Amino acid sequence: MDVEWAVDGLNKKLFIVQARPETIHSRKASDRVVEYKLKPERERR
Repeated sequence: MDVEWAVDGLNKKLFIVQARPETIHSRKASDRVVEYKLKPERERR
């Protein structure tokens, strides 16, 4: 599922603005898992 969202700048509420089934990415190999991790904040500068 491809979901687009927005955060209201005044009240900080999260809104889903559009959602649709994926087309291109769903054709990729589904037997792999990709993991992403944030570096500690002191390393991100």
